[in-house]
Amino acid sequence: AALGTAQIQALGSVGVTALTSAQITALGTASLAALTSDQVQSLATDIIASLTSLQLSKLETEDVASLTAGQIAALGTRGVVSFTSAQLVALGSAGISSFGSRQIASLSSSVIGALTTQQISSLPTQLLHALTSSQMRGLETQDLVAMSGAQFAALVDQAVGALSSAQIAALSSQQVSALTSNQIAALSTFQIGSLSATQFEFMGPAKFASLSTLQLGALNGDVIRSLGASQMDALNADQLAVILSRLS
Repeated sequence: AALGTAQIQALGSVGVTALTSAQITALGTASLAALTSDQVQSLATDIIASLTSLQLSKLETEDVASLTAGQIAALGTRGVVSFTSAQLVALGSAGISSFGSRQIASLSSSVIGALTTQQISSLPTQLLHALTSSQMRGLETQDLVAMSGAQFAALVDQAVGALSSAQIAALSSQQVSALTSNQIAALSTFQIGSLSATQFEFMGPAKFASLSTLQLGALNGDVIRSLGASQMDALNADQLAVILSRLS
């Protein structure tokens, strides 16, 4: 018979650490869920790695929150995709930030969208660099704009190029200023047209000059009329011709 809640908890942390992988795996989901946070935290990394997807999905959120960085690493991609959105939120900023690049990239766009603003804004640049295009589109606008300029610059070009017009329109001045030339090149004309005159104020002359003639052709009159002298001076003859044609 499966061990009851009282029996499981009576084992204490020492008793639980004495169990083998086979014994832990044999525990029913109810028995595993009965473990206290201290007991879960005491499990060796190989034991954590041996838990089934079903067992992991049934862990209480407070138990998930108690996992150490070493235990999270031991979960691999199979383990983290077994967690529910609520469990991943329970990991907090420190827990999510301890993910490996493959682990963060394995999460679905809906799960990424469920993470808190604090979790997203705390992600180190190497994890942001691992985010996919679909994951970026799954981000809530408030989570996206919570990224610092350095974090935004760490995104791969394709991920920036996949942002919706609403997401592009919400970018902060720091994020626009931090755009790399390659990220700018990845923006579609539709995305360029979603940027406001205020946002363009924070795009330096060199980066503004990196816009293609096709991209410049997507600028509306309000944006063009608000361009600074240094931005205009940075353009070549072909680019200037496009700008002037838009004003005629």
